[in-house]
Order: sequence, then structure tokens, then C-alpha cells
Amino acid sequence: MSHAAGINDAGVICGNLNTERVEIPTQRGFILENGNLTIIPPLPGGLHSHVYHINSRKQVVGASYVDMSHLIAFFYDYDSGQMINLGTFGGWASLAVDLNDQAQVVGYAMLEGSIAHAFLWEWENGPMLDLEL
Repeated sequence: MSHAAGINDAGVICGNLNTERVEIPTQRGFILENGNLTIIPPLPGGLHSHVYHINSRKQVVGASYVDMSHLIAFFYDYDSGQMINLGTFGGWASLAVDLNDQAQVVGYAMLEGSIAHAFLWEWENGPMLDLEL
């Protein structure tokens, strides 16, 4: 099973698909460009990666289960292969849902106590900024 999640102006598609490991079915994000499929790995130690949006620079955002109880937002740059763990605000989860061509990422992250706050993250400027919303 698979689904497309986004497409940029050049027609590059991102989405998610199920893959099979010996013991555990896994989900992986992907980038599809001119018939060439690139699988987005999970964050180190993770089982799954999910991709939600792609920009014109072939950068994607999403989240990865680093274990079955922590969902962590990530930024992935196709050209360099760099995967960045965006972290949380001390809670168990974060999710990156959109980005623009300046690699500014938005989403939400959990505080301790399971309260979610919106965030902004910028590739050039580092850590997540709590928008306190």
C-alpha cells in the first residue's frame, strides 16, 4: 500500500509506502522523480518514516517513530542525503507538516504533560522556535 502526500512545481512527488522486513512491516517515506524512487530512512534507531510535504529544492519533512512510543519530526535534504532530527519540547512527540523553499519548517511538538505547541524551524538557524500557540 502507498499514498502520495505532496508534489512540487517540478512534478517531484513525495509520499509513503509499506515495505516488508522479515519480522515487522514498516512504513517509509519516499521521493519519486522521473520514475526514480528514493526511500527516506527513519531517524537512527527508528522503524518508520512518514513524509508529509516537499518543496522545490527536493527537501521533505515528516516524522519518524524512533521507538514505538516517540514520534519525532525530521527534515530531509535529498541532494545531500542529510536527515535532521528536529526534536521535541520535552514531550513524547513532534510532527513537521509543511516547509517552504527557504527550508522554513512548521509543525507541532509536545511539551511535557502532552501539551502541543506550534513550532518554526529554519535549516540555517537551528533549533525549533516555540510559537507558544
